[in-house]
Amino acid sequence: MRREPHSDVTSPWNGPVPGQRKAYRITDAGLTEVRRWLTDDEVDHTLRMEPLLRSVFFWLMKPADLAAHLERERQYYSGTAAAMRTYAGAKDRGEFGTSEQTRSLRIAAEAGIRLFEALAEWASWAEQYAAEHLADHPADHPAGPPGPRTGMTGQTLTAAVLCRTSRPECGHPGVRAGKGGVGDHDAGRAAWERRGTVADGRDFGSAERLAEEHHEFVGLIEALRAAQDTITGAHPPEEVARKAREALEEATRLLAPFTVGESEQLAGYLTSVPGHAQALAPVIHVDDSSTDHVRGRVTFGRYYLGGNGAAHGGSIPLFFDDVLGRLANLGGRGTSRTAYLHVNYRKITPVGPELHVEAHVDRVEGRKRFVVGTIRDPEGDLTVDAEGLFVALRPGQP
Repeated sequence: MRREPHSDVTSPWNGPVPGQRKAYRITDAGLTEVRRWLTDDEVDHTLRMEPLLRSVFFWLMKPADLAAHLERERQYYSGTAAAMRTYAGAKDRGEFGTSEQTRSLRIAAEAGIRLFEALAEWASWAEQYAAEHLADHPADHPAGPPGPRTGMTGQTLTAAVLCRTSRPECGHPGVRAGKGGVGDHDAGRAAWERRGTVADGRDFGSAERLAEEHHEFVGLIEALRAAQDTITGAHPPEEVARKAREALEEATRLLAPFTVGESEQLAGYLTSVPGHAQALAPVIHVDDSSTDHVRGRVTFGRYYLGGNGAAHGGSIPLFFDDVLGRLANLGGRGTSRTAYLHVNYRKITPVGPELHVEAHVDRVEGRKRFVVGTIRDPEGDLTVDAEGLFVALRPGQP
């Protein structure tokens, strides 16, 4: 937007008051110029962020200095996002009025919130990644000519960080964008699945890419879940059982040559799909989520039957450990481990029907994160509530 003389686009709001800043209001000509800028001028998408420029040279820092720097960055971004979220909440409550200008500012505030939440998540991931991969002293890495081109410009690097926000609409050349136009359930699921920190340092961009590249493996896990339920509920003739066993043994022989170490396995690490491609814990289907709260649905299939139509008592803590643990790691809080999980069984949790799940971060005390959750049956009756304590890992901790 080109600069215009104050006399054209603004006029004094009131006369000068000693000790106060002079206020201006936009003129009709100024409004016309803003509208022209919004509709006619091409958007400049250039983003220049010093924190990302510094990250290119992290290899020059001592490990302890780098860890301290990234922790300060994480705290700054998390604190800024929290402050902006408080400001946005005041706008949502109407404390600043309900004009169209105020609502536009609310949209702008949300962009800032998501930006700083993404940067907090990035700083947490970077701290853990650096502890594992940049542990040597800088003296061991003498300066020299640059290595092969990474194929990522500074502009794309910035976009890559911004695209790790909680919504699927992000898009940028060279950066994997999520899919828009999904239903409410799918949108909530996308928000949940795109958040968090993978324990081994893999980011969500790689998880989404891997899910696309290995969609047949995702289908394999879904078939495995279905097989677990079907086998558990079956009473087949011996000949049928023999054929089913042989088919499973053949599948095992087929897959055995491709066994890899934990850092390369797919199961449990494709975080962009429901259940992150594992067949151990029941899968939550998310309807709504934030960095501190998740609401969704779960069905305990026949595989999780304990007896008399009730879910096995051990399957419920398994489910809560997965859901509460993932929630504990959101919002730039970084990776944590379960310290305890307390489950109260209030009523039978039935196998078969769709149940309602809610969980939220109750409080954070230093490295300790207290997360609580509930399961309710289709009638809305509470069947289980749980509280978990998750302790943040220090840099380098497994």
